[in-house]
Amino acid sequence: MPTINVSADLVEVPLMDDNWSIDWLQDRAGLLSGSSLPGEGTAFIAAHNHLSVSEAGPFREISGLKSGDLVFIRKASGEVMQYAVYANELLEPNDLVTMTEIAVQEENGLVLITCENESV
Repeated sequence: MPTINVSADLVEVPLMDDNWSIDWLQDRAGLLSGSSLPGEGTAFIAAHNHLSVSEAGPFREISGLKSGDLVFIRKASGEVMQYAVYANELLEPNDLVTMTEIAVQEENGLVLITCENESV
């Protein structure tokens, strides 16, 4: 995300017992299992906003993204997917219904998720 000077490796976050545990992600971003791969449907990607009290996570500044800002994803094949921000919403924790309603407004969308108001 060049606007906020962030780059992170993308890994898969498995769904276990109807939950995605992202504690182990550290400075990586995680594609939530069950969502589509980028470019093949709506992709949901989560990352931490803080790694520790003094260390920012990769999504620390996503609240600063504005409409039109670009986000790039490099697929394993080397192909680069380009996305433009069309909404930046602060939702309540576990408000998956509203998040999904917003996400499906754009075909092959990318949804970035973090705990905006939480720090370690």
